[in-house]
Amino acid sequence: MLQYLCGDFGPLTLTIETAQLRYPTSNSANELASTNHQSDGGSQLASSSDLGIESYAIQMTEVWYEVRQWTHQRGKLDQHPPWSGESRYHKIMLHQMEVESRLPYKHRFKPSGFADHAISDLSVNRSYWVPWLYLQIIYHSIVCTLNHPLLLSIHLRRFRVNQIPELFLQHTADLISSHTDWIIHLLEVAHEKQFQFSDPLIGQTIAIVATIFLQQSYTEDVEKRAERQAKYSTCFEFVQELGKYWSCVNQLVSEKM
Repeated sequence: MLQYLCGDFGPLTLTIETAQLRYPTSNSANELASTNHQSDGGSQLASSSDLGIESYAIQMTEVWYEVRQWTHQRGKLDQHPPWSGESRYHKIMLHQMEVESRLPYKHRFKPSGFADHAISDLSVNRSYWVPWLYLQIIYHSIVCTLNHPLLLSIHLRRFRVNQIPELFLQHTADLISSHTDWIIHLLEVAHEKQFQFSDPLIGQTIAIVATIFLQQSYTEDVEKRAERQAKYSTCFEFVQELGKYWSCVNQLVSEKM
């Protein structure tokens, strides 16, 4: 996990197939999700195939590493346009969906019932909810970063305007709109539940989302500008608060992300 979060890129980079690893067992669980009436049928197969929330958090981190690498290269090494099935962009999105398809239904946002738990229950069972929230945020951050308007515009400069499908542009815009809003929703629900974050990586991902809202705020539409600025402020304040405990996160604030 540390390799995928902090590792460099190059010919000597260690590659780990996380889906094949055995994970340490954990007593961390979400009893509400296990008894939720909207479960995936409660089948014995679904229960026995659950590797635990930590496992799926690590697997999603593998996809995040691919996004880091693609961002580091600014897509320059991808010889195919992002709408092509052969492109690195497409393969990263596909990998994310494959990881998500292995995630048991009870660990997903709606059946997990995060917002339905008492504040005291969330605090006592942080060993489950910390990796659960990490998984939720990194999931949406992958889509936000991969479709970041600035990064995509740099990548698309290599193609003539008449080569770029309008459907692709609309699709990426819809993805950005949906997944950035999900990030805001997660932050707001966590704040309402007084759930404290401690992971510096989360500060980095929220800072990335903040830059999207900042870029979108430069619009002549007064209503949209105010909305984007408010969401940017939500992200900024979150990073600022986390920066009180992590100097690397505080540096993002100091640079006025």
